Amino acid sequence: MPRQKVTTNLPNDPVYAFLRALRHTGPMGFEGLVAHLLEAQLGQRFRLADSGFQAGMDAKAEPGPAGANRIKVETKHYFKSSLDLRELTAEIIQACRSDDCDVWVLVCTCPVSNQHAVELEQIAAEEGVECVFLDRPNTGVDRVAVLMASHEDSVIHWSSHAKVVVDEPGLRSSLEELRKRTEYETTRTQLAAKLSGSLVGYADASRRARDEFVSVISDKQSCEAIFNQDVAVLAAGRRRILRRGVVKDIDSWWRKGTPASPHLAALGEEGQGKTWAVMGWLADRAVSNEMPLLLSCNASVDIRPGDTLEALLPKLLLSWTHLKTKDWWQKRLEHWIRCPTPGGPFILVLVDGLNENVNVNWIDFFRPLQHQRWRGQIALIVTDRPGHWEQCARLQRDGFNSLAIQGYSNQELQEALAAHPEIDLRIIPNGLLPLL
Repeated sequence: MPRQKVTTNLPNDPVYAFLRALRHTGPMGFEGLVAHLLEAQLGQRFRLADSGFQAGMDAKAEPGPAGANRIKVETKHYFKSSLDLRELTAEIIQACRSDDCDVWVLVCTCPVSNQHAVELEQIAAEEGVECVFLDRPNTGVDRVAVLMASHEDSVIHWSSHAKVVVDEPGLRSSLEELRKRTEYETTRTQLAAKLSGSLVGYADASRRARDEFVSVISDKQSCEAIFNQDVAVLAAGRRRILRRGVVKDIDSWWRKGTPASPHLAALGEEGQGKTWAVMGWLADRAVSNEMPLLLSCNASVDIRPGDTLEALLPKLLLSWTHLKTKDWWQKRLEHWIRCPTPGGPFILVLVDGLNENVNVNWIDFFRPLQHQRWRGQIALIVTDRPGHWEQCARLQRDGFNSLAIQGYSNQELQEALAAHPEIDLRIIPNGLLPLL
């Protein structure tokens, strides 16, 4: 086979010259180089698609080890100022509409504009897929070149096999200079994380669930439907009393982290504000985006006898993200938990009102969390009445910490009565204060 030759009217850049010299398609062209680089980076085998209808991809990762991302690749061996958004939109829709894609990678030798990137990312997010762009930006480092610099010997070996005429000393020198640039290591690390990260789609799911939670607790009727009570702590015109002591205690529990203190049981009698206090704490953290993926439910609305938390999680993911199907979320959840996250739990679950569903064996419901694959991955907050919680005493040994929530303190009561100036707290007998 004759060697591919580099044309002479090129910028003085050996990397650019090398890429431009390649054929567009095939195992000995740009597609083949990209597949080779991704194999070197990820340790997964990539197969090129046959010519003709390619379902929005030029290459696809073969099934890899447990936890490996399912990756589809589209290549554009163009040397012009921009790409065709209409063409890319059709291709990403085809690639993402099936359930066998976690990451869609666009590899091109020209820039991907911010407008194109945003639109493509939005389309992918609607299908629970993440995008990675390996392009040649107008500023910063060439992302294809970063992969080449990370696997320099592998590139030289591939070029020899593909019979590409290459200025090896010049190419090696250019890649060495790239590795010295301050942006190189940051870009390399970011690409590695996006290509092989176990929590693919997690950020989008967290955002969707957070936005939906804030929307629900801002509307009284929505709260009634989902939580079986009005806990709309963010509703317009709602005057909320900050339970400072309770917030301090929950903050203290949260800072301890797992495994020292993985779960919290907020206990209080009817009317003492346990759910409101917990919802207020969650609302503040949701608004400030200071928590992991939040999923919440009411014990009497969402849970049936024989259910387990493990079986409920995909349903909650579907309910709070409004994305895909329960079976799809089951697979995505399995993908997430294969690689434990060192930074603490990646899902926080609220189960409100255990006492409202006496037909559920709550010890059995939470038991799957004792399995090593879930340990440290999930944090729980439950609310219950003290008398009912006594029947769940076994959960104390499974990492649940009890927080007793009493009625308002005098300061909190004064704040609550501030809207009612006709009531003078000083003339109310102390014995009646707990009834307020």
